[in-house]
Amino acid sequence: MRWAILHQQRESRAYALARETTRDTLIIGGAALAIALVLGGFFATRLTRPLAQLARHADAIAAGSTDDPPPVRGPGEIGLLGERIDEMARRIAERAELQTALARGDRLASVGVMSAQVAHEINNPLTTVLGYAMLLQEGKPPGHPDREPLQLIASEAERMKSIVSGLLEYARAHKSARGAAAPPGAAAASCNPAAVMRHVGALLEPQLRRTRTTLAIDVTATAPVAIEAHALQQVLVNLGQNAAQAMAEANIEGTLAIAARPAPGGVATLITVTDEGPGVPPADRTRIFDPFFTTKAAGVGTGLGLAVCKHLVTTAGGSIEVGDGPGGRGAEFRVVIPNAPSAPDAPNAPNAPNAPNAPNAPSMR
Repeated sequence: MRWAILHQQRESRAYALARETTRDTLIIGGAALAIALVLGGFFATRLTRPLAQLARHADAIAAGSTDDPPPVRGPGEIGLLGERIDEMARRIAERAELQTALARGDRLASVGVMSAQVAHEINNPLTTVLGYAMLLQEGKPPGHPDREPLQLIASEAERMKSIVSGLLEYARAHKSARGAAAPPGAAAASCNPAAVMRHVGALLEPQLRRTRTTLAIDVTATAPVAIEAHALQQVLVNLGQNAAQAMAEANIEGTLAIAARPAPGGVATLITVTDEGPGVPPADRTRIFDPFFTTKAAGVGTGLGLAVCKHLVTTAGGSIEVGDGPGGRGAEFRVVIPNAPSAPDAPNAPNAPNAPNAPNAPSMR
């Protein structure tokens, strides 16, 4: 005998249950899909972002960048790969710095070779020029109009010999005079900046007249500075000649201003050399004092003048930098030199009496 159970239900109720089941299935499936998408996006980002950062670092390294990259963090092998790439970038940067230092050493060695040749070739002729200038001066009675030009010739011959000696010292990278102990009883080097600036004005006068440049000298500093007179003269003549040349090349009939005033703090003197030329681009200001760096045309200048200026100033314990002139026009070189520890009567530039028109710090065209 067979038994059967018969359950009767309204049709609407049966379809309602089916619809509820379908709805629940869709809700659960949609939620699962959303969770899967969120988790997939999260893990994909964790993987792709470090990989994209690694790709950017690799591109920067390939382009020659030596900047220290930020660390790459990622899961597992990606993080390890990022650490290795960061280490590679640091080693490449260290190698680039070493190559720069080696290149600078090669340049200094080249300067040494050239300086030795220059010293050998021109010292003897300079000695002849100096000897004849002094001989001619001795043959002139006091007050003779030729005595001062002859004295100026002798002074400049001596200065050229000092320049050669200074260039040799720079190239050989001798210990600075400031760092070396002075002989017992030796007086510290010092000079009167006002006297040196007057003499520099007289030396620059012929070039400034040719380029129709006005020279303005303003001295409010009275303390002697701790640097040899010939060294300060060499720095200012070099800066003045560069300024006059820059204005002449730009067809500017402007003013070359050389000023000395007490530096903030009262323990040093600030000397500025300002022109109204095209100025120095910001990108060149960090390299302009490097040996052999020059913005001049080939065959015009060696790129050593400012390097020697920096050496002379830093040897005296000072600093030199370049920036924009007043109002953003032209260039301004700022030289800071410590004041001499004592205040004896400082000498003028070596073997150089006040040249004609020099005592009154002339303005000239």
